[in-house]
Order: sequence, then C-alpha cells, then structure tokens
Amino acid sequence: MSSEISASAVKQLRDRTGAGMMDCKRALSEVGGDIEKAVEKLRERGLAKASKRAGRATSEGLIGMALHGAAGALVELGCETDFVARTDEFQKLVDTLAAQVASDPKIDSVELLSAASIDGKPVSEWLTGAIATVGENVVLSRVARLAVEADGHVGGYVHAGGKLGVLVALFTGAYVARQQLGIEWSTQSIRDTVAASGVWGPLLFVALIAFRAVLMIPSQILLIAAGLCFGTVAGTLYGALGITLSGAIMFAVVRFMGREALLTRAPLHVQVALDGAGRRIGATFLVLATGYPVGPITAWHAGAGLTGMAFGTFVFAVSIGSLIRAATYTFFGSRFAEAGIGQVLLAGALLLGVAAVPLCFARSRRWVGQMLSPMTAVARAPAARFSPPRPDRTR
Repeated sequence: MSSEISASAVKQLRDRTGAGMMDCKRALSEVGGDIEKAVEKLRERGLAKASKRAGRATSEGLIGMALHGAAGALVELGCETDFVARTDEFQKLVDTLAAQVASDPKIDSVELLSAASIDGKPVSEWLTGAIATVGENVVLSRVARLAVEADGHVGGYVHAGGKLGVLVALFTGAYVARQQLGIEWSTQSIRDTVAASGVWGPLLFVALIAFRAVLMIPSQILLIAAGLCFGTVAGTLYGALGITLSGAIMFAVVRFMGREALLTRAPLHVQVALDGAGRRIGATFLVLATGYPVGPITAWHAGAGLTGMAFGTFVFAVSIGSLIRAATYTFFGSRFAEAGIGQVLLAGALLLGVAAVPLCFARSRRWVGQMLSPMTAVARAPAARFSPPRPDRTR
C-alpha cells in the first residue's frame, strides 16, 4: 500500500508537520493516504516519543534573539546533542519562539510562552513536533524579554555559538526619571520651573559658569545643562556670557597681579607652562582654543594675561569662541532629555563632528595639540633659561 503514496503527498505532509520523510510516508500508508489522518497519526507518535524522552538531560541547545520595535527577547531551547542544535529545523524553531516573545508584551516567562499559540498551534505542539522530528528531547529552558518606551531603543546579540545572548536598552534621561524615580520629567517641565524662578535662574547659572574653575565643574557639563534648562538659543547666550566673564576675571587677575609677581611665586613647571602659553596665544588662536569643544580653556585665558593683548581684544576673542563652544553643547543638551533616541544620536554625532573636523588638516592638528596640552611648552622652552645655577668649581 505504501507504493500508492505519491511523493507530492509525502512532501505536503512533511511541510505541515516537519516530520522525517520516511515517517510521513509510513503514516500516510497506515491511513490510506489521508493527509489529515496522517497529521493526527504523527501527532500521536510525537506525543509518545516526547513522553519517552521527557526524562533525558538537555545539556546542549541554542539561544535565539528577536527584536520588535522598542522590545527584544531571548529564548533558550534545550536539546540533547550539539548536532541537533545546529540543524536548520531547530534554529528556525528557536527564532520563531523568540519572535513570539518579542512581539507579545504579555509573555515574559517559560510558563507563559508554553501556554501561548503561534499560527493557531500551541507552543507545546511545536515542541512535540520538534521532538518527533529531531529524535531528541527538546525543552524550553529560559525566556527573557526587555522593553522600553517609545523614546528608547533595545538591541542585542548572540555569540559563542548560540550559547550566550545579551539584550541592551538605551534610553533618555526622561525615561529614567519616569520609571525609576516616579518623576514626570520633560524638557518643558524643567524649563517651566526655571522660568518660575525669574531673573535669578539665569543669574545663578551665569555665576555658576563663571566660577566653575573654583567649583571644579567642567564647562561641558554645565553647557549641556544649559541646553536642558533654557533651550539652545538662551542656553548658548547664558553659557557664552558665563565663559566670557570667567575668562575676563582670569585675564584681569593675571594681568593686574603683575607678570613678575606671579612667576616668582609659581612653581617652576607652572612658570614654564604659562610662559609658553603666553608666547603662543594670539586673538585667532584664542577663539579656536575657546570654541573647540574638547579640552580646558582656563589655562589659555590665564596665559593671555601674560601677553600684551589688549583687554578689549581678549574679550572679543573669548566671546566669539564661547558662543561656538556653548552652542555645540547646549544643542546636545536640549536634545538629550526628551527627544527620541534618533535625535540624541544625531546631536552626539554633530558634537563629535565639530571636534573631528580640525583633525583633518595638518595645521589644525598642531593647533589642537597645543590647545589640549598647554604643558607642552615645558618641552619647547629653552633649557638654559630655567636651569638652576651651576656650582662654582674654581675654588
């Protein structure tokens, strides 16, 4: 009777059940070629095989990963041998299960996934069919799901031959405040609070920027906060004003203290650094050093006080550079708290781009090296000028 079973019928049954070719042919022969009865026959045999293999250890297996919008899922499916774990049928089943978990927010455990259905077929039957197909015990070992709100992003990877899977969530500050602290934090709510403080908000911020060196707070952090609190335009103006004010104070202190009085009280290495910085600083260089988003700027403002630069020229140069630096960071800050992850990444890319453009030209690279390392003046300073007096050997 088996000779009457056509190859197309065997293929159709195999496509529906995933069972082996000989198993499909045998089942069709036993039921007279009826596809539906053959499916039921194979299901019964699969249950029997699953029952027999239920107690077998599943020390091998595979981890599957799937991403769906702002959610990701990992599913670990166990089997008895590594050979089965590498088969296409087994890998496809793992991916199918992971996709189901990623797309359904109600599934986050082995029990819930086992009770779910995929394409109208219970997951338990998918596992039973896999047992009948591969001839080994197959168990659902672990399930993990990670999801964030629409302003976040989930990514992941599987490596070590499918033995290790990782999900990573990237989200903005607003999400952390809402989920972890219970605070409804939005850009508008923060700006409303700042606006309610009246003129004291901007004055306090300008003072904070102006005296940041005393407080040991980098200007970059404060400028990002300016974008968050005041927006890009107002934050840029307040930030630039604070940097210009701090530079003017530093310039005036160094200039009116007197160059000789300062150098005689400073350690030797500081004398060399300030002297070198003062000799190299010009108005154009001061604009670039202040506007470049990476590196300290206080040392250059102090070094300018050791030169013959006019105070008005200094203020003009620093104000131009401050506007550039402030605009770069306040734009990033205004995007960070509430904007989607795409806009945050775009703002970060623009920030890196501004820092990287000068590195494309040889002369600019030399300037950047000088801006980031004022202490290189030590290596360039004439050694005899700062060498200690030699002992008298004539006696």
